[in-house]
Amino acid sequence: PAAQQDFAARLKWSVTPKYSDANHAPLVIIEGPLNVLASPGETIRLNGKVSAPDKNNVSIKWWQFQVGTYPNTVSISNANTAQAKVLVPKDAVAGQTIHVVLEATDNGSPSLTTYQRIIITVK
Repeated sequence: PAAQQDFAARLKWSVTPKYSDANHAPLVIIEGPLNVLASPGETIRLNGKVSAPDKNNVSIKWWQFQVGTYPNTVSISNANTAQAKVLVPKDAVAGQTIHVVLEATDNGSPSLTTYQRIIITVK
């Protein structure tokens, strides 16, 4: 759905002469490095910064992108806020990776979503 909403917004941009008459995607920044080394059992603080160029309300969600080499689910605390925490599982093995995504979706029309990813490598 996010890809279709993005496509709809781009179509609207092509026929809307004024910038303010169309919705634009939220801006998402993960504050700090996008690649982090962590030990099993360590808690990693995630700090995101989200804004909307059109002053729309933006919902935030941190989630695990299951493309990393750690095969199980990780615990993410405060997943619907800009500051979240990830607990690196104690059974994680050195060299495994955990991918965590910050997703921000605005309430404009059409609603638009932006993503940023951080990769945690187990040491």
